[in-house]
Amino acid sequence: MDLKLEHCSVSEFSIKKGKNYSHDDLDCRWYDITFNIKNKYFSFNETHEDLLQSELWEIYHTLNKCLNNKLEKDKNLFFIEPTLEMVVSMDKWIDIRIYLYDGESDYYSFTLYEEQMIRLRDYLKEAI
Repeated sequence: MDLKLEHCSVSEFSIKKGKNYSHDDLDCRWYDITFNIKNKYFSFNETHEDLLQSELWEIYHTLNKCLNNKLEKDKNLFFIEPTLEMVVSMDKWIDIRIYLYDGESDYYSFTLYEEQMIRLRDYLKEAI
């Protein structure tokens, strides 16, 4: 997935099925998340087994509610692995924070607006 943002470029965001640690529990299916971010001041390229299938579905359903004007209040999304955090706003934007060192204070943050949220939602539906 290619997201071009003002003042920065997320040149790659991809989701691939990772390991399934159990054959009967969807919550044991981990997905590999790749972020490749480059701009004038910053370069970051990492792939981690970071999100559970249930967490990806939570992102998808939250985006879908927001885009269909059914999100009743802003929603913070936190995940088991501390690499990623999101704030989805009723005003149709999402702030994505990528922690650079396992949930410590250093992070890279960028905002997606309605058109990019639609692309992200559609990508998630296909990737999960």
